[in-house]
Amino acid sequence: MSGSQGFGAAAGSTQAGFETDLSTPRRRRAEDRSAEYQNDAKYQKYEQLVERSLQSFEYVNEWADVTAFLTKLGRAFSLYAQYPVIPHKATVGKRLAQCLNPALPPGVHQTALNIYAQLFAQMGSDQLSADLALYASGLLPFMRHASVTAKGRLLDIFEQHVVPLGSRLRACMKALVVGLLGALDEGAPDVVARVMHVLDMLRDSVDPAFFHQTLFLAIITHARAREAALTYLAQRMPELSTQEQLHTVCGEETGLLARALAAALGDSRSLVQRAALDVVLTRVPLRHSVLKPAEVVLVAGRAAGVVLRKDMALNRRLYAWLLGPGETDAEQAGYFAQYARQPLVEALLGGLAAEEERQAAVRVLIGLADRPAIAQPVLGALLVPLLRLLLAEDAVAVRMASAARMLVEMLDPAFAWTAVLAPLHNALQASGAPDTALVTRALRLALFFVQTFALDDEASMHVHMPQALLATLTALDALLGSAHSAEEGVSLAPGFARLAVELYARIPRASFAGDEGGQQVLRDVVCLAQKVCTRLARHLAQPDTAAGQRQQHGAEVALEDTCYVLHTAAAEADHTDDLHVRLADAAEPPEWAAALADAAQNARAFGAQRVALDTLLRFVERDALAPRVLLDALPLIVQALWSRLGGRNVRERSAAVRLLLRLRAVDAELVERRVAAEMNTSDEAEYATALAHVAALWRCLPPLQPQHIRDPPFARVLLLVLDHVDACDSLWREPWRQTLAQAWVDAAADMWTHVAAPLILLVLASVQPSEAGGWRRTRVAELNAGHLAQCYEFSGALDPARTAYLLDSLYRYLYTGHVDAMHEHVAGVLLNAWRAFSDLPPGSLSYAQLVGCVGVEVA
Repeated sequence: MSGSQGFGAAAGSTQAGFETDLSTPRRRRAEDRSAEYQNDAKYQKYEQLVERSLQSFEYVNEWADVTAFLTKLGRAFSLYAQYPVIPHKATVGKRLAQCLNPALPPGVHQTALNIYAQLFAQMGSDQLSADLALYASGLLPFMRHASVTAKGRLLDIFEQHVVPLGSRLRACMKALVVGLLGALDEGAPDVVARVMHVLDMLRDSVDPAFFHQTLFLAIITHARAREAALTYLAQRMPELSTQEQLHTVCGEETGLLARALAAALGDSRSLVQRAALDVVLTRVPLRHSVLKPAEVVLVAGRAAGVVLRKDMALNRRLYAWLLGPGETDAEQAGYFAQYARQPLVEALLGGLAAEEERQAAVRVLIGLADRPAIAQPVLGALLVPLLRLLLAEDAVAVRMASAARMLVEMLDPAFAWTAVLAPLHNALQASGAPDTALVTRALRLALFFVQTFALDDEASMHVHMPQALLATLTALDALLGSAHSAEEGVSLAPGFARLAVELYARIPRASFAGDEGGQQVLRDVVCLAQKVCTRLARHLAQPDTAAGQRQQHGAEVALEDTCYVLHTAAAEADHTDDLHVRLADAAEPPEWAAALADAAQNARAFGAQRVALDTLLRFVERDALAPRVLLDALPLIVQALWSRLGGRNVRERSAAVRLLLRLRAVDAELVERRVAAEMNTSDEAEYATALAHVAALWRCLPPLQPQHIRDPPFARVLLLVLDHVDACDSLWREPWRQTLAQAWVDAAADMWTHVAAPLILLVLASVQPSEAGGWRRTRVAELNAGHLAQCYEFSGALDPARTAYLLDSLYRYLYTGHVDAMHEHVAGVLLNAWRAFSDLPPGSLSYAQLVGCVGVEVA
């Protein structure tokens, strides 16, 4: 490869990487000017001489040949110095640019610069202004790579020939500024001073506003020129304290300054960011407010991003700009609140709204935590938007959960709780009926805050959560009790109730048992929960309307959650509060209990009945409420539960059976009598329905417990069905009753052990002495086949007729029910027991013999 090709490639790459400006009219003017001398014979010789000199460049092989080429070219220009037009100027500019290749020795550079100076002097200002772009493509990129001596010569050329062009430099001002800024990277003080002086001359010769606009554009578009440009601004730009100064510096394009500062603050090099912070700190202080609000937001957002570098020098400058020149903490906090807080909050809000910037915005928030004077106000303003963002997008929540938890931990608990509950408070304070959408949104936010973050600090657990619980229940009670917002209150009740449950579940029980204040909070919680339960129960007990039907499920959920708070808080109060008024001795049932009893009877939805009855039973079972509140309404409640056994929902049927068992524990006689009354109907369809309910009851009954050995649940109903199987006296009057009862027994064959178990227990209970006495049990010894055996003899008021009836009922079930052959041996054993019992004389019976015949172990 020849030397000319190598230099050409280098020069071409340098030129391609540098930007110059030249308008088409100026280029045409230069071409027209050279055409004026085409008929001059001396100019033609001049042109031929220059052409021959340029052709010699094709044979350059080493740097000495470059020097010879430049000498020959310079001599050609000297011979015809009277012509202001340079022949073959495009080729001349290209060859001179190639001679400024940084790989060549400084001597070659010096010679090439001398030719540049010679040409500029020969051309004059008019022709130079037209052809400057042709020569600037070599001079300006060379500024960054030139030696100190070459820089001095290059700056001489600019001072003597380029800067005097004045306003005619507008077309290529950006290229000139970027080129000169490249010389500021040189550490020599004299070179820096001269470059600054040339830039000052350029600023004054064109227009200060236009010069600064060009400088700002250079910062925006040329990353390599940013540090030098910021150095110049830090030393030359005045402090912008008024709008007049801003317009003097920036002209009408004031936004260019903000964009330039934002570009520099977002640079990847810390030195550039440091220089940018120096400029904003000393030249654009926040207290002067010369920039537009949107521009301040842009600069503040980019400036806050420097905390991600964790560089103390950068952070110190940033905090000084945000907190102002005050010396005390109070002064700095006031300055920040007045000038910096709003722009910084808006900038970070914009970052959170942009998906690609969210992670960076959250990291900036974490980085600002080093300065509480900045972090607390900003985090407080951004906490709610951040929570809403996490709440709205699950994918974002997964990525940012740890960062969000860290932010919440940094906040003062009182500040965090105030910020989270403020939207709910503001939505409820609106005049008239509250905006359901706003309240729902605020409730979701508060619930998300409680459920997501570990609020385990002492202040949250012992102060803020109890107070939030009281405020939640108070707001719900007020909504339900207001005449103009009761309907909205019912629709909002599920959110309030769920928030109350979540808060109560996270409050440690020690908070209520400590001092009188904690006990008072617990009493207030119980009282408010009673009021809310009363209003919800009354609403659910009313006949359904179109609106009520839509709200039915929500009201049920709210009642369930509120009742949970009620009975758990009341149970806690029984243990921790000696002054708690117990309800068992009250003359009349309390209002809330009466409302729940009404809902248990009249609510259309089973969910409401279940919740209301379950709550009442909890109080009755722990003797905190007199049973008469249930006994008065027991027939209707049992009837309502009995009707649920005919539904298709298996879970509802199971729940209804469990509630019937719990009611039976309150008054077994009354419950079973009411259930049996459902069987005593003279209508065939009603009797068939009752049998279906009995089947559902028996299938949903849990296994028998020890407390049921003497009194199996609902055995009376079973015996009534078996009696109908063999009801000979009513066969001629109601033949369908026996047919239906027999069909029920046939259908129950697959669960014969479940049905036979209570019958067996009744048989055993009829011959086993009770603890209350009535007849005696004596242990005697008998000699049996040569062995001494022990058995019991019973004497006294034994009722053999009842025992015979029970055995007969068991026999009828096993044989009329067509029990599977694999169970016939059990039937035979029970039949033998019945026969053995029937042969015994009244008044004496061996209990051990009967037990052995039946084959059931009894303790």
